[in-house]
Amino acid sequence: MAESGRNKKPPSRLYTSFMKGLTIVLPAIITIALFAWVWDMLSTNVVVLIVKGLDAPKVFAPRALREGEVLPPDIRIENAEYSRVPAMSETKDEYRGLSPLGRRRSLNQAVLDAWNLPREYDENGRVTVYSWLEYLLASIIGLVLVVLLGFGARNFIGRRLGNLFTWAVNRVPGIKAVYPHAKQLVDFFFSDDKQALEFETVVAVEFPRAGAWSIAFVTGSGLKSLQARTQKRYVTVYVPTTPAPVTGYTVLYPVEEVQRLDMSVEDAMKFIVTGGVLTSITESVRPASGAHYNLTADINKQVEERKERMETRTMKKPDDPPEDVKT
Repeated sequence: MAESGRNKKPPSRLYTSFMKGLTIVLPAIITIALFAWVWDMLSTNVVVLIVKGLDAPKVFAPRALREGEVLPPDIRIENAEYSRVPAMSETKDEYRGLSPLGRRRSLNQAVLDAWNLPREYDENGRVTVYSWLEYLLASIIGLVLVVLLGFGARNFIGRRLGNLFTWAVNRVPGIKAVYPHAKQLVDFFFSDDKQALEFETVVAVEFPRAGAWSIAFVTGSGLKSLQARTQKRYVTVYVPTTPAPVTGYTVLYPVEEVQRLDMSVEDAMKFIVTGGVLTSITESVRPASGAHYNLTADINKQVEERKERMETRTMKKPDDPPEDVKT
């Protein structure tokens, strides 16, 4: 095996350059895509609803004709009233971003008309695309409302109202099957009570089959009904997945099948995220001896090389020049 490894042809410069470029570009693309997905969800379900709410009250009179703007010959204006409402196709292109003629306007439309900020309307005068200013204003209003809601939830009355809302929602058919689980998920990531989310005990369990061991964290003392039926003492463990430990499996194991490890949570997380490449010094294994020496020595050599590369990338200072330009 060692001989075949030495004779292996190294990758071309084009391939290595391409892979290096991917390591630089992909994190940025993934980050942008994630924020774009979050914005699209919030824009559709929150921001647009706020804009529509602000745009609903039509308290301003229809806009006046601009200089150079003319009406179709069959339309007359008497006492600021139009004989009929012009269609958008009857308006010149340079005025179609303004409020439709002959229709009462909201505060949003009056401001946009005064500042010459366009919207997009369909043939019947309904909005298809709002102005960037409205999206910005609605986003700020949404953030302010969330902050005010958070402040209100911290006092006695706010907590009581929040509990009352949760109690009422949990009794609505259909919604009660979704809302509690969604609330638990949000609480898991954003709750102020982080003590309930911290792991303390690192263990090894046979997962996903007997003889195959996985790193896990003890999260509970099992279920009372299960222990009563089996007459065994159980513990609840969380088995995280690689490379994203925020997802995983919750499994109940008998106490005697759980092996406690002398490893910190931080070292266990490094081991999981890196796919086992980064291992704590106390858990590093020396090359084996005997019939499988060549195999284990070759594997350990590869692991050590990957570990050195990852540690170099982690510890390199931001102002350090790349390795290929150092002299």
